[in-house]
Parts: sequence; structure tokens; C-alpha cells
Amino acid sequence: MAEIDEGVLAQFQNVDAFVRRGLANPKTRRKILEVQKTLNPDTAIPELDESDPLREEIKTLRSEWQTEREARAEAERTREEKERLGQLTSKWSEGQILARKRGYADEGLNNLEKFMEEHSIGSHAAAIPYYEQLHPPPTPAVSSGTRWDFFGAQPDDGPDLKPLYEGHDEQFLNQTIADTLNRVRNGG
Repeated sequence: MAEIDEGVLAQFQNVDAFVRRGLANPKTRRKILEVQKTLNPDTAIPELDESDPLREEIKTLRSEWQTEREARAEAERTREEKERLGQLTSKWSEGQILARKRGYADEGLNNLEKFMEEHSIGSHAAAIPYYEQLHPPPTPAVSSGTRWDFFGAQPDDGPDLKPLYEGHDEQFLNQTIADTLNRVRNGG
């Protein structure tokens, strides 16, 4: 037998006690076995070589949890997008109602909305004054020869014949000429 020094024997006993305590503790056992497997890869260690069912279950649960978390986040984003789209649609509809109240028909509303797109204006209320400033509405056509107020007071279109009956021919002619010139000048 070979003899060893007592100091070396004490070191071996300390290392042996340290490794035994490490293997006895469940928290450190796996780490010590992994170190042994790293230093001697051909060594068979059943605890490391066989799959650990608990670790596999934890991996599966983590994977499922991550998938569920991503699905919830996607559902939240989708809900927020729908909510924003609903608000924008509502605001757009309210703007169309406002434009119709201001007298815009289908064609005018389409022109207003094209104008809004060209100028990046998102609100009908903001676009209407600007649009009307650049595109003033046409002045209504006035017909000079047609009366549309059938029930109102009838204007007296004829000349005053009283001076003619009284024998004041020149006064009648002066009045009739002045009325005629006024009508011609005013388009009436």
C-alpha cells in the first residue's frame, strides 16, 4: 500500500465530505451531476440522461402561458383598433350629417370629402368653411319676368293713368318714360 501524507488525506476527506453534502442537498445535486457530466461526458448519469418529467411539464406550461399571453395581447390590439375605427366612423357620419344640414347634396358632399382627402382634413366641420371660401356657392338665378309669390300683394305694373285722364299728357309721358328706363336698367 502506498502511504499518503496526513495533509493530503485531510484534503481528500474535505472534498469527499463537500461532494457528499452537495449530492445530498436537492438544490445542489443537479449542479454537481452536471459538472461531472461536463468533465466526463461518457459517464452515465440517469438523472441527467433521462428526461425530467417535471422539467418537461414546466417547459410545456411556459410555452402555453406564452402563447396565451400573445393571444391576449393580440385580442387587446384588435379590440382597440375596432374601438378607434368605430369612433372614426361615428365622427365621419356626424360630419356628413352636419354637411347635409348645411345644404350639401350627394354630389356636393362627395366633392367636399375629396377636398378633405386632398388637404388632409379629418373633420367636416373644419373643412366646410375652407371649402366654401375656395369654392363659393353660385348665386341663385333670379328670373325677372316670373312671380313665384302667388298669394302675396300684386305689384302695380301698369302706369298711373290719372294724369292722362286729367289732361296732363306731358306729365303722364314723363312718368311713363322714367318708369320704363328704370325697368330696363334694372333688368325688370
